[in-house]
Amino acid sequence: MKTINKVLIVLLSMMITLITTGCSVKDYDGKILKEAATVTTELGFDSKEENPFATGTRYFEVTKTEEGYLVDVNGTEKRIQVPEHHQAAYSPKEIADVTAKHQKIVISSKKLIYQYIDASKILKNKDDIKKYIDKIAVKEAYYTPDNNVGAFYSHADNTLYINKNASDAVSEWMITHELVHAMDFFTHDMDIDKETYAFNMFNEYITDIITAAMEPSLPNEVYSGYSFFYDLVYPYINIMGEEAIEAYFYGYDKVYQKLGKNEFDFFVLVIENYGLENSIAYYNNLILRWYAMIWRN
Repeated sequence: MKTINKVLIVLLSMMITLITTGCSVKDYDGKILKEAATVTTELGFDSKEENPFATGTRYFEVTKTEEGYLVDVNGTEKRIQVPEHHQAAYSPKEIADVTAKHQKIVISSKKLIYQYIDASKILKNKDDIKKYIDKIAVKEAYYTPDNNVGAFYSHADNTLYINKNASDAVSEWMITHELVHAMDFFTHDMDIDKETYAFNMFNEYITDIITAAMEPSLPNEVYSGYSFFYDLVYPYINIMGEEAIEAYFYGYDKVYQKLGKNEFDFFVLVIENYGLENSIAYYNNLILRWYAMIWRN
């Protein structure tokens, strides 16, 4: 896990309180957008007076190169190489039927997903999405010794595999998270196996933010490992609004048009490597530049 600024941890605790107390009206996407706005204000990114791009005192440009990226800050250039990360696909073994205990968790998790679908103003063809979710098979298998991985969704055979090595830790949160992945795959047939490692991780953070909005249950003193990255993603969501959630389900073309594909891809890379050399400065520059650009338009 990369280093996170203390302010982000403080804001995270505030965010958890807001999500768990939540609104009585089931406007899941609205909760996400509200939290994104709150976090962005607390971090100070929406202040025009303190934004050097709004005042015209800073220049920042990202150019894609064969090796990675060329970053220019006020005439000072820095070449960034993209680190190589490879994550082998899971290969389930000793596959068995789901236990009655886990089947109950799957049923309650699907109920949350159906409620999200019904409430969404973004999702299209809702009945088709529900039918797809309903047809997902659930099995138990060995595929990783990591007991922090409770389940994974395989689009290849439309099956949700529960990790036998994490059998006692399986929760509604884990299953709901994987069902959000399934929705994501269905809505625009995105094969994350073909995407970069950084984009896959960014996809996980968005998936978990959507999951959190549904308030699935978690055992006491257990939290999602992705939650430390929420506050890094929220300013982007606040900039894009509903289009950030729409992009997750239907593709990032509108994001590329508004923010620039090179800069957005670099942003995704920076979040994955947050805390490493210059990454915090790059992150801040990207967010501040995007806000200034939105204000000008």
